[in-house]
Amino acid sequence: MTLQKLSQNIGYPSVVVRPIYPTPVPSYTQANSPPTEDLFDAYLVDPTMLNADTYVKAEDIPTLSNDLSLAAAALAINDATEPQHDMVVSISTAFHPNAIPAPDMMFSSSDGVIFYVNRTTIQRACPTAFASSSTVLLHDLALEDTILPLEIGSAELNIILHALYGTSPVAQSPDVNTLVRAVDLMPTFDIPPKMVIVPLSPLHDLLLFQAPLYGLEIYALGAHHEIPSLAVGASSHLLSYDLASISDETAVRIGPLYLKRLMLLHINRFTALKAILLRPPHPHPPTKKCTLRDQERMTRTWAMVAASFSWDARLDVTTQSIQAALEPPMKQIDCEVCQQTLKAQVKDVIVQWASVKVSGSVSTLKIRVLIG
Repeated sequence: MTLQKLSQNIGYPSVVVRPIYPTPVPSYTQANSPPTEDLFDAYLVDPTMLNADTYVKAEDIPTLSNDLSLAAAALAINDATEPQHDMVVSISTAFHPNAIPAPDMMFSSSDGVIFYVNRTTIQRACPTAFASSSTVLLHDLALEDTILPLEIGSAELNIILHALYGTSPVAQSPDVNTLVRAVDLMPTFDIPPKMVIVPLSPLHDLLLFQAPLYGLEIYALGAHHEIPSLAVGASSHLLSYDLASISDETAVRIGPLYLKRLMLLHINRFTALKAILLRPPHPHPPTKKCTLRDQERMTRTWAMVAASFSWDARLDVTTQSIQAALEPPMKQIDCEVCQQTLKAQVKDVIVQWASVKVSGSVSTLKIRVLIG
């Protein structure tokens, strides 16, 4: 009995036949014959539950071979349009293959930058450099034309290599934090910082160039690695620094010896300033216009001005500031001889203050107070 007759006997109106997908052929090697009615089946449905728009005709169903051809074409298009990525190697602009002296080995930083170096130059600056970074010594022939990977960033490695070469890394414009990190990492690669950071060396001068703005950081760096010239050079920029604001971490990094030196520098400078200012001017022989009592008034005026100035003065006070603070009150003195005496006293104070050392250590710091 056909499907149409069966539906009429049941009482439904004419139904729509919804085919299912054909059964795939056993093998793709066999010829694909067109589907026949034997490959399809049908089922009865409730017409009220269906919509004619949702039905798919058998002839609209794509065959498996068509699907495969479309997929292959799409894959070919994707392969053709996908960009080809070439491997990029970063090479240092300062330590490159054409550098002088001719490089004979390579370092690789943790961020993938290659540095071409000359082993003789490195060993001449520091014989122990990078000794623990390889299973063989740096001068061993096994390392010739090889790449030695190092666990350090390219910015810090660049500074260390410049220090070993005796050249300046200023062309790369490293900031103070990068400079400090590079010096702190030197012992990790068997390089004593005080061996390569010496007075008049490019890295030594570059660190001192940062001292006016980062005096405490440079002083702590020199103290931590026992580089006295670096600490002394930076200490002159710490005269106005509040020592009470130094953190515990920085104090531990500086260490007790250099922390004591910095405190003595502040104490001795303040002691010298008071000794210079509080010394009264010499009196002159009394005259009819300027008696001893008049000169006592001059001495009191000097003492008041000097005490007020020394109370508020900072340890980095300039000679110009001292002159500007002491001269105006002296103009109130009527005696010309007293005025000449006070001018000579102000000049003597300026000379004495200029002669006081602004940096030093426990063993070398001396307060020079010239008593006329």
